[in-house]
Amino acid sequence: MKHGYYWLGKNRTEETKEKIRQALLGRTHPGIKCSKETREKMSLAKIGEKHPCWGKLGPLAIGWKGGKKTNTEGYILAWSGKNKYRREQRVIAEGVLKRPLLDTEIVHHINGLRSDNRNSNLLICTRSYHSWLENKIRKLGINKATFRT
Repeated sequence: MKHGYYWLGKNRTEETKEKIRQALLGRTHPGIKCSKETREKMSLAKIGEKHPCWGKLGPLAIGWKGGKKTNTEGYILAWSGKNKYRREQRVIAEGVLKRPLLDTEIVHHINGLRSDNRNSNLLICTRSYHSWLENKIRKLGINKATFRT
């Protein structure tokens, strides 16, 4: 996050600018001063509350359809219980591994179907290995439909 706009039009010394930078370091928004744990508690407290524009959120909402939906890329999104949806293949992989996936780990669909989230169709790999694998499949002209069962 760039914080240069805090001193536009103001005569501040470099020392003052550095103090401001240090004070804002690590904040997602300069005005929010609560910890990550507090933000998660506030988020969980909102489930079922009435939103001024949309009505109730989460499982208590009128249009609740079980917590699954498909995004525009074809991936199935699952309700994570923290007022947000996550890709279902990542939730399944984390359940099998019994740990959260790292940001560098990707869940690859072996048969190419983004909506097929069976354990036997998911491969956990690093970003670099995933890129190598996709390029190899493309260069060899392998049709992923041959992997579909």
